[in-house]
Amino acid sequence: MGVNTQLVGKAYPELTFQVTREGMLAYARATKEEHPLLAADDSAVASPMFAVRWLLDGFMQILFDPELTGQAELGRMVHAGQDNRFLAPVVPGDTITTQGQVISLEDKGSGEILTLGFASHNQKGVQVVDARAAFFFRAPPDPSRPRKADKPSVVPAETLFEEVLRVDPDQTVRYADASGDRNPIHMDESFARAMGFPGVILQGLCTMALAQTAVLKRGLGGDPARLRRLAVRFAKPVFLNDELHVVAWRLETPGHLGFLVRNQRGDEVIRDGLAETGS
Repeated sequence: MGVNTQLVGKAYPELTFQVTREGMLAYARATKEEHPLLAADDSAVASPMFAVRWLLDGFMQILFDPELTGQAELGRMVHAGQDNRFLAPVVPGDTITTQGQVISLEDKGSGEILTLGFASHNQKGVQVVDARAAFFFRAPPDPSRPRKADKPSVVPAETLFEEVLRVDPDQTVRYADASGDRNPIHMDESFARAMGFPGVILQGLCTMALAQTAVLKRGLGGDPARLRRLAVRFAKPVFLNDELHVVAWRLETPGHLGFLVRNQRGDEVIRDGLAETGS
């Protein structure tokens, strides 16, 4: 395989991002999110998932390091999972400094999972986000390798809510403008088809943000300050005009919600969803 195992533990130079109210609002509109603190003139608070706006720069800094992935084909890579811990609110005027690091590289037989870590602090030195991102580098096709069938997630009989969100025809474009994620697989029909998809696919982090929208609305009374952690595993691609069903339930640990996201065909597109909340 091509990912350089010797770079596990490497820390990268810090990156800086300036938070603006306009950027916060654009991200919220691109992910169908509304809450009073977002629109407040004097005390606006960013959507927790707005952290994507600077984390993506960190992703690119590391994933395009030729020493790390120079022998690997980035076309074999998919975003496998994301785990964001929200430690302090982000407001307009904040200057966010982020440092990324290669956490681990795990051989799964069918490919390798590369895990990156990111610590983000504001201009006061307060840590606002701690994030982990997992990327799966698929091994070359091997007909002799048995293919594992996905088992449906176990959902309790008593759920907390089910929220339905539709992916708009221009969702990938709006999200690209708001987040900076302009990977052609989300923007270019012909490129997506060349990669084996029937059309452009929704950014995985947009699907995660839509799930957050449902969690905030139906589980947290619209209060972003109550969301302390959001973690998901990306299971299947989402397409334009898909209908997403976010199903959530309470876990035994107080303040913890489990959730998944299915499309209109019942396919799970997000699995192992976890939302940790504050009081």
